[in-house]
Amino acid sequence: MNETPLPNGQTVIADKAGLRNAFGANPGFMISIDGKPSENEGVVFGGNLLWSGNYKTEITVSNNAISICSGINEKMSSYYLTPQETFKTPEFAMTYSTEGKGGISRSFHRWARKYGVYGADEVRDILLNSWEGVYFNVNQEVMDQMMGDIAALGGELFVMDDGWFGDKYPRNNASSSLGDWMVCKEKLPLGIKGLIDAAKKHGIKFGIWIEPEMANTKSELYEKHPEWVLQQKNRELIQGRGGTQVVLDLTNPDVQDFVFGVTDNLLSENPEIAYIKWDCNVDIMNYGSLYLPANRQSEIYIRYHMGLKNVLERIRQKYPDVVIQACASGGGRVNYGLLPYFNEFWTSDNTDAIQRIFIQWGDSHFYPAIAMASHVSASPNHQTGRTVPIKFRFDVAMTGRLGMELQPKNMTPEELEFSKRAILAYKNIREIVQHGNLYRLISPYEQGSTSSLMYVNEDKTQATVFAYRINYLHNDLVPMIKLTGIDENRNYRIKDLTPLDEQKPCFLNDKVVSGKILKYVGLDVSGILNRPMTSIALELTAE
Repeated sequence: MNETPLPNGQTVIADKAGLRNAFGANPGFMISIDGKPSENEGVVFGGNLLWSGNYKTEITVSNNAISICSGINEKMSSYYLTPQETFKTPEFAMTYSTEGKGGISRSFHRWARKYGVYGADEVRDILLNSWEGVYFNVNQEVMDQMMGDIAALGGELFVMDDGWFGDKYPRNNASSSLGDWMVCKEKLPLGIKGLIDAAKKHGIKFGIWIEPEMANTKSELYEKHPEWVLQQKNRELIQGRGGTQVVLDLTNPDVQDFVFGVTDNLLSENPEIAYIKWDCNVDIMNYGSLYLPANRQSEIYIRYHMGLKNVLERIRQKYPDVVIQACASGGGRVNYGLLPYFNEFWTSDNTDAIQRIFIQWGDSHFYPAIAMASHVSASPNHQTGRTVPIKFRFDVAMTGRLGMELQPKNMTPEELEFSKRAILAYKNIREIVQHGNLYRLISPYEQGSTSSLMYVNEDKTQATVFAYRINYLHNDLVPMIKLTGIDENRNYRIKDLTPLDEQKPCFLNDKVVSGKILKYVGLDVSGILNRPMTSIALELTAE
């Protein structure tokens, strides 16, 4: 997150990467009208451009007046209309709050659950994703083992990530096979059906990873259709991830048919697939299309996203019930241009729980918890090397759509036992988290060592509170957690959701406290958050 005073003149928020417009910045922004923005007080304007491609927002301050212009970034994006052709510019969603930044967020979340995120009226399943557990080392036996483990913990869905496909070029690393969406028989001799049968045996659903907009130059697809790749004539082809990844030309209707066919073939042949993780790991590196004529080359950035939208609309028309995640090397596609077709987004490839507190705090300003995939990963964490307790990892992941991303057989018996209890606890509160109103209570960006947030249902009869001690400095006091959003005229019974020892919940457990005390005095959790990487998750129920 970035927060700065608006100077006189023009401030620009822009992106020109081509495919993943939420890496360097995000189309969403807030403007505080009456001074430094506050979480729960003050007049704030919020806006978000509903576009998945290159964008530009210009905020101009002049003579104490603010003007905002937001739309498609015009850089290398001239678009020529033919007679009778209609061009529809992206929509812009905006709202206004007298309840500070939090009011803006809650308005966007309510709108998103109705209109901005696909299928947000239903709660999401708890899943295990195979990526950080085995990476490319996918095979029938290990997938079956992981399915059995997540089922035993109370999970509801298993997602097989990258590494399952390729015939001539088996997918063993990132340098080959994208575009060749046939099962690698060497790894999976029983095919997708064998995996679905295994999932059924364990009583869970099955999901799969694809990256259909991409190819590798080391692939059967590229050997057959090199002209389907975005490229510039007479120039060396710049290649991305793995040294060979390139982007398919979605301005081309034949390529659109192919990309649709990747999903259509998978789902028509395996109708019991319940979930797709749709990835996008590079941006447009070669600005050129062999399909478009010379005088239309400047339309690539726009026509690509029109083509993508066409594909997604066809998929949703035929497969309305499949849950689809938007992944783009993590959170590169966190935008409301695509979320009307996707149920959720992969928040970040960084799964470190400490980092996720900050990442998810930022995302929560515009995007609801139900769309925010948040996974418990291994310790030490694979990205940062940080060792984080299992309770802390769960208490962070439970503030979004809970999942796991590790190899369960590497967990200790104590971690497995705790995971089972934590998953059960999440099932009891996920309706509140995924459909409730968010109140950010203590910002990790401002307080530094402590962070806290809360979800409340519409009639304020139930709430879930999360608090974290991130680090410790001598005499650095843990602030009282004032539960903004609680009904001050009710009494609430408190339950410790995730005690490390089921027989020893924290001292707040089963206490009944008045809403006035919770709202204006707050909870004293200094005795619980008394060292780094300690956390608490509480459920509040009105008496």
